[in-house]
Amino acid sequence: MPVPGDTLDGRYVLKREIARGTMSIVFEACHRFTGRNVAIKVMHAQQGANTTSRDRLLRESKLLTMARHPNIVAILDAGPLPDGQPYLVMEMLEGRSLEGIITSKRSLPVADTVHIARQVCEALTHAHTRGVVHRDIKPNNIFLSRNDVGTEVVKLIDFGFASLPSDLHPAFSKSSPTSEPQHEFVGTPEYTPPTDFFRTANADPSRDLYALGIVMYECLMGFVPFTGTTAEITDKFIKTNTLFTRKSRPEINVKLSQLIDTAVAPAREHRFADARTFMHSLVEATGLPTGTSKVLSFANNTEDERSTGSPSTIDSQPAPASFRRQFARVPYVTPARVIQNNGIISDGRTEDISEGGMLLMVRPAWTHRDAVKVRFAVPISGHIITCEAVARWSQSARNTHAIGLEFMNLPEPARDEIARYVDFMGVRE
Repeated sequence: MPVPGDTLDGRYVLKREIARGTMSIVFEACHRFTGRNVAIKVMHAQQGANTTSRDRLLRESKLLTMARHPNIVAILDAGPLPDGQPYLVMEMLEGRSLEGIITSKRSLPVADTVHIARQVCEALTHAHTRGVVHRDIKPNNIFLSRNDVGTEVVKLIDFGFASLPSDLHPAFSKSSPTSEPQHEFVGTPEYTPPTDFFRTANADPSRDLYALGIVMYECLMGFVPFTGTTAEITDKFIKTNTLFTRKSRPEINVKLSQLIDTAVAPAREHRFADARTFMHSLVEATGLPTGTSKVLSFANNTEDERSTGSPSTIDSQPAPASFRRQFARVPYVTPARVIQNNGIISDGRTEDISEGGMLLMVRPAWTHRDAVKVRFAVPISGHIITCEAVARWSQSARNTHAIGLEFMNLPEPARDEIARYVDFMGVRE
C-alpha cells in the first residue's frame, strides 16, 4: 500500500492523502519531470484481494476515457503498483464538493443551482450518448473547481459505480472481467429511483436524471425529500405528488418546481427523455442565460458561513469580527481527525483553510466550544501536523456536519505554508 513520500513508476511522488472512501484512497501527487500536480486513486490494502474492487477500478479508467468532457474529471494515466494492483492518475481539482457547500450554506440561490445543474446536464449528455450511466449522482460526487483561467466549473467525479450497457459495447459484456456483478444494488438510496432499487446493475440514463432532480431540490431546500430505509423511501416516493409548496421558497417559480417534479416522476416514462431535454427545460423555466455559478467566490466573504444558513448549533452569536475578517481563505480538501478532550475521535475532511482556521466536514458533530486537537496535512508540503482549535459554529445537513474551526496554536511554519498556499490559490475578484 503506497504512502506519502513514495514514488510510483518512477514518476509520481505522493504528497498527501486527499480523500478516503470504503474502497479506495486518493492522493495528491507531483509528476517528477513536469511538476504537474495530479490526483492518484488506489485501492485500500484490504481490498487488494477483492476482484470486484479491482475490476471496478479498471472499468472506471476505461469509462473516464470514453466519457472525456470539460465537466467530467479527466483521467491522465493508469498503471500497476508493485503488487500488481492498478492505480489511476486524474487531474487535480482545487475547489469544494457540492455536499460541503450545501452543508455549510444550507441552501443555494436559484441561479447557482441552475448553473450547477446545467453543467451536470452537459456532462450527462456527453456520457449517456456513449452509453455511460454514472449511477451515483449526488452532491458528494459533484465538485466545483476552477479552470486554468479562474472560471468556476462543475466536475462530475467518481465513476466507480458507473455502468456501460453491454449491447452498445460488447467489450463490457457479462463475460468481460470488467463487467459489473448483476443484481447488485449500487449507488445511494436517497438519490436512486425506488423503482431501481431491485433492478439489474445496468441502469438506464433516467436514473441519473432522477438523481439530478433530487440534487437540485437539496440545493434549493437544504435537505433531500425522501429519507429512511428503502421501504420508507419507496412509500414516501409513491405518496408524493409534488415536492414544492408555494411556501417553500417564493423565488422558486412554478415552471422550475414543475421541472424538478418531472425529473423525479414516479413513472420512468414521465421523466425527461434525456439530459439535453432536461438542460433546455432548465433554461426555459428560469430564463437564465448561459453562465457559471459563483459559490467559490471568497472575495469579501467571512470565515463565518452562517450568513446564508440557519442558526449555529454551537454559538448563536457571530464569530468574532477579528476572526471573520483577518484571514483570507481558499478551498482545500484533505482528511482531518479531531480529538476531543474526552478522547472521542471524529474523522472527516476539510473544505477550505486559512491562517485562522478551517471548515471541517465530520460525522458526528460535537456541541460545545471546548478546545480540541485537529490533525491534518498542510497544503504545500503535505506534512502532518496537530494543533489545538475551537469550534466557533456548526451546521448540519442529513448525516454530515460542517464545523468552523479556529486555530489556537498553529505552528509558525505551518502558518507560513498555509499563507503561501492561500496567496497562490486566492482569486482576486
